[in-house]
Amino acid sequence: MEIESTRGVSGGGTWPELALNVSATCPARSILSSTLGLRMAKRVRRRGIRAILMAALLLSSASAFGQEPKAGPPSIEETGADVPLLLASSDPRELAWATHLVGKRRLHDLAPALLDLLAEIPEGPRDDKDFAFRNAMHSLIELDAEVPHDLLLKVYKRYSQEVMYYLSRAPERHEEALLHLLREPVFTDHYFAAIILLASINSPRLAASILKDIELTLWLTVRDDGRNKATPGEGWGMTGTGIFIVPDGYPPSYLYKVYAGPAPPGSQRRELVASRRLVQPGKENGVSDCTSSGFDMKNNYVLEGLARLLNTSVSDLGMQLSTTQVVAWVNAAQFQSDVAAVKKRLAKPYRRLVRRCFDKDLISHSDLSSLKPKIEVSIKDRRKDRRVKLPPVSDDPQQ
Repeated sequence: MEIESTRGVSGGGTWPELALNVSATCPARSILSSTLGLRMAKRVRRRGIRAILMAALLLSSASAFGQEPKAGPPSIEETGADVPLLLASSDPRELAWATHLVGKRRLHDLAPALLDLLAEIPEGPRDDKDFAFRNAMHSLIELDAEVPHDLLLKVYKRYSQEVMYYLSRAPERHEEALLHLLREPVFTDHYFAAIILLASINSPRLAASILKDIELTLWLTVRDDGRNKATPGEGWGMTGTGIFIVPDGYPPSYLYKVYAGPAPPGSQRRELVASRRLVQPGKENGVSDCTSSGFDMKNNYVLEGLARLLNTSVSDLGMQLSTTQVVAWVNAAQFQSDVAAVKKRLAKPYRRLVRRCFDKDLISHSDLSSLKPKIEVSIKDRRKDRRVKLPPVSDDPQQ
C-alpha cells in the first residue's frame, strides 16, 4: 500500500485532506486495503462536512464583525443644543451641560445668567444641582468675568477652592473679598493664600489686619520639686478628604485646589499653589478640601506675609510665637510675678514688630497704639503639694 499525503482546500476552508493511492498485490492485502480505504474515506467526508460548517460560521462572523456598531445617543454638546434654552431647564443634567458650555464656547453674554444661578445656591447639604453650580463657577473663571464680592463670599461657603482660584488670578480686583476672608473661619491654607495675595498687591490694610491675628502661647509648668524640665504643647493636624465622581451623561468637571506649597530650596518663603485638574464622568477622584498642621501654623503664615511686606525673611523678624517655662512654686504672689515677667519677655518681640511696621508706613498711628499682644497661657500644675490653689493669671501681657 502506497500512501501519498497532500494538502488541499475543501469547502473554501484551509483544513488538510488526505489523498490515498492504493495498489493491491494480493487478495488479503486487497481486502485490508479496501477496508482501510472505506474507513479513511468516511473520515475524510466527516472532516469535509466539518470544514464546510466551520467556514460558514467564519464567514457569518466576519460579515457581522464588518458591520458598523450601533451608535449611542449623542451628548448634549454634540446635538448643538441651544445653551440659553438649557439654562432655563429644570433638569439637573441639562443645566450642568449649559453651565459647562458657557465657558467652553466663551459665551460672555451669558455670564449674568451664571451669576443669577449662583445666587440661588441653597444652604445646607449639596443637592442634584451641585454640578451646575460647580460648572457655573468654572465657566466664570474661564470667562474672567467679574463676580460681586458678596456673591463670592456666599459661594465660598460651598465651593471654597473654586473661589480661591478665581481670586488668585486677579487679586488687585478683589482686595475687599480677600480682606473679608481674613476675618472669616476659613481653611488655614486659604488664610495663607489671602495673605500672600494681599501682600502681592501691597494692600495698605493687610499689616494691621494680620498683626491682630497673632496669638502668642506660653506653656507653663508649675513645680515644687526642684525639677526644671517642661514638655511643650502638642500640635494638631487635620485633613478633609473624600471621593468626587461626575455621573455618566454629565459634562466633565474640574477639581480646584489652592494651598501653601513648600518653600523652594534656599528660601524661607512658601509658594502659593493654585491648581486644577479635569475630571471625566464615571471615574472616582480623591479630593482633599483642607489641610492644616501645627497649632501655630496660622501664626507662621502671618509672619510670612509680614516678612514679604517688609521685604525681609521670617527669621529676621525675630518673633517667638511660643515658649515653655517652668515656674518654681514659692507662694501665690511670687507665682504671679514670675508669670508676668515671662509674658513681658514673650510680648517684647511683638511690640518691636509693630513698631517696625509703623516705621515702614504699613500701619497707622491709631494701629500703633491699639495693637496689643495676645498671649494664651496654658498651665500644668505638677506640684506635689496642691493645698494652695494657683492664683489666676491676668490677660494683660504686662502683668
